[in-house]
Amino acid sequence: MSSEVLDDLPTEKELDEVVTRTLQMSDMHFFLNVPDVRVSSASADAAALAERNEAYAEVCLSLF
Repeated sequence: MSSEVLDDLPTEKELDEVVTRTLQMSDMHFFLNVPDVRVSSASADAAALAERNEAYAEVCLSLF
């Protein structure tokens, strides 16, 4: 938020005015879509998938 000082404060009349705001739903956009993969832990691909999952977790943590 801005910390600027207002030069002209609202009048009592302006403060008493009713303000109506209408909220609407908007489309949801997915920017990262990684389909899930399920494999047996005994599979030859299990180690590679574990590394991929760790990399994905790091990406998710870096977003916040």
